[in-house]
Amino acid sequence: MRLPCRRKRLTSSHILTSYFPPQTTQRILPNGKRDAMAYGIMFHHFHNQNHPPGQGSLAAEQLDALLQALQEQQTILSAQEWLERAVNGSLQEEHRCLTFDDALLCQYEVALPVLKRYHLSAFWFVYSSVFHGKREQLEIYRHFR
Repeated sequence: MRLPCRRKRLTSSHILTSYFPPQTTQRILPNGKRDAMAYGIMFHHFHNQNHPPGQGSLAAEQLDALLQALQEQQTILSAQEWLERAVNGSLQEEHRCLTFDDALLCQYEVALPVLKRYHLSAFWFVYSSVFHGKREQLEIYRHFR
């Protein structure tokens, strides 16, 4: 999912309809049974005075506006509640969780304070290639776009 470029000024409702379109929350499995689908909203890069802006990165103010708009139309659950509901099959159409890829420092320094203001938690997925001695080239190249 690509989030809006920092040069383009978008309203919260435009972001919601463009990047989080309404979707069905059920799918039909090969055996004919219906299965509830779960939705999360994934974030990656953020910027501030210590982290340079890049394609798709968000400032704290943009994340704040996005969360406000999301809460008007959907229910953002804490990571724990979302997981419990997913396990027991009680997720509803409007339930969302927040996820952060690669456990980046900019997420900790920019996004986490915003989440704390809303008393929200999220799933934080750790970038694991470094444990295998690999460096992700995209993280280097993104500074040269």
